[in-house]
Amino acid sequence: MITRNGDGPYDLDYNLLIMKAEERYWNDLRLLKETVRNALNRAERREFFSDAQDSTSCLTALLHFKDTPNVEFSFDVAITTKNKNGNYMRLIHNKNVYALGLDQYTWNEVPNSHQVKDRADKLKRAGLWQKVRDRYLEKKNMYLFRQDHNHPSFVVYVEAVNEVYSRYFNRGGGYSVQSIF
Repeated sequence: MITRNGDGPYDLDYNLLIMKAEERYWNDLRLLKETVRNALNRAERREFFSDAQDSTSCLTALLHFKDTPNVEFSFDVAITTKNKNGNYMRLIHNKNVYALGLDQYTWNEVPNSHQVKDRADKLKRAGLWQKVRDRYLEKKNMYLFRQDHNHPSFVVYVEAVNEVYSRYFNRGGGYSVQSIF
């Protein structure tokens, strides 16, 4: 989704799903992330965006207009795969342990994400995509207000899709209680 926080830069979040790769990439996640970063930089060739920077959970390229330092647009690419249970996994670069000499790359599971694509497709076909967008923005703003940095965009997206899907197709997974008094 593309979002904008107030008058700040536009932010595009994209998820790159790695379905198949040589064994050396699975064994060296730093190599995987650097290979994707270099490919992104070559594709863009610095004509518009800056070189992609390695943040914790994605690669971030920035766009500046009018030769000013103001960022106009941020493009975030998260590297994902699926585990044996079908849940999405996000490639995370844990920089907090760098000072200890431990620069760690790991896969971080996104809970309840195994059906998110099918559910999103069904919601779109049913004309309910605006409901997902609205719920996504509500949740994103709630987490920003709480200064909760444990809910990156893809996790918020999965939560929004699952909540709207549950509301319209599962009826919340249970019964609706109503007062008779």
